[in-house]
Amino acid sequence: LVAMDSLMTLGLFAAGLGHEVATPAASVNLALEQVRRHLEDLVSGRRNSQEVLAEAEPTLDDALRSIRDIANIVEQALHRAGRLPEAEAAFRAALAGAKADQNLATSKAMVKLARVLSAQGKLAEAEIVCREALALRRRLLDNEHLLVREAFHDLVGLLQRQARWGEVETLFRD
Repeated sequence: LVAMDSLMTLGLFAAGLGHEVATPAASVNLALEQVRRHLEDLVSGRRNSQEVLAEAEPTLDDALRSIRDIANIVEQALHRAGRLPEAEAAFRAALAGAKADQNLATSKAMVKLARVLSAQGKLAEAEIVCREALALRRRLLDNEHLLVREAFHDLVGLLQRQARWGEVETLFRD
């Protein structure tokens, strides 16, 4: 349960991070569009440089402030990403107690551990765990089941990250 809570927290954090970055990024986009319109007015002669500068300056200040916000959000995210080893340890502990249980809950914890390992760049370990989860799910479920496909997709992604294209082809043929 601790491991699942850790992973759920990480997932919620990632979703929140995406939202937090998207908001200032949209502000930067809007500000740049406004500056572009101001420059078009200047080039076309509809407005003089003093007018354009007076209106563009606060817009550029807003854009710079939004960029600083994005930088702060990313810095905080990197700080929190340091918690991945804690999530890994929690999943390993949960799996150590459940190794004899060859059920879907065990396979879900295995997939989550593989994802945490992958996020830390531990691709070889992640692949081993992911293959075990896929094998377990194939024993318990039909090959077309969503959970089997999920583990298969994760394994393919791990192999692709390592540029092991031949193995990806083999997986799809089998």
